[in-house]
Amino acid sequence: MKKCMAKKGYHAAIGYEFCDTKDVIMNNLIVVVESKMYKDKSEYYKTHERRTRQ
Repeated sequence: MKKCMAKKGYHAAIGYEFCDTKDVIMNNLIVVVESKMYKDKSEYYKTHERRTRQ
């Protein structure tokens, strides 16, 4: 998904996790996914300049 977006000039931080059980605690899952998303975002900004608001 990220490669397809980048070809069109878009970028997004993405975090995901697979869970194959019905006994998942959604709040815990969200914490894991958000952590991965912020890690992805951090990696992106190591090689790209942050935009400034105008």
